[in-house]
Amino acid sequence: MKFYSYESVGNKFLLLEINSLKTILNNPADLFSGLKANIQTQVIKNGCDGLLALVQQKTILVFNADGSYGQFSVNGARCAAYHVLRGSEKKRISFFVGDVLVEALRAEKAGAVTIRLCQNATVEPLVLSSVKGFFVDVGNPHFVVLQKIDKKAFLQQALILAQGNEETGGAINVSYFWLKDDGAGYKGIVYERGVGPTLSCGSAALALVNVLLKTGRLNLGDQISIYMPGGVMMGLVLDERCIEITAHVSCGNLIL
Repeated sequence: MKFYSYESVGNKFLLLEINSLKTILNNPADLFSGLKANIQTQVIKNGCDGLLALVQQKTILVFNADGSYGQFSVNGARCAAYHVLRGSEKKRISFFVGDVLVEALRAEKAGAVTIRLCQNATVEPLVLSSVKGFFVDVGNPHFVVLQKIDKKAFLQQALILAQGNEETGGAINVSYFWLKDDGAGYKGIVYERGVGPTLSCGSAALALVNVLLKTGRLNLGDQISIYMPGGVMMGLVLDERCIEITAHVSCGNLIL
């Protein structure tokens, strides 16, 4: 079994190519169950955040480090797109990440990939365990809080908030974002369900852009820098539905 390793903005993934389907894609757990022990061993051994199953270069299924189905990942989509594009002359490709259709484009900067999503993301105010924030669904659920917080306090809060409630449909990704002191972009910290604290989260960056757009902090055509411990992503608002998130991808080794 061949695994490829990729990293984008501090998020590390193993990628497994699947060229034929013996299971139904609407029940991805079936695809994962027979490989679970081997995959979890590889994910843990290689210090990765999860696994990307690239099915016939048309669909990406995302699995978290704990073996749970991750639904959606912008950084994962970027890594899988890089895997396909680097061996081709194509400048863009489209594929599904779970149920979400995304378009990936080669960015002008070498090694960078832009993920473009056009969707009607859900953005609703939400109070979770007395914390005011926003529930955002961009293909996976997020609780976004626009407030500065230190790492110790964040980890204490996130353990509680990530459990979610009936309104969130259960476990949820948690992120805190705040405007940088110089006003040039936002800084953030993320706790991903099924993983824990991570160096970055592309779908959290996407969720942030949707919140800023919904609350009037961003306008159509605006570009924003989003800083996380693993690096920086660039967000661009194309229109009310379409947002681009761009970042660098690095290729690791082929793991047998």
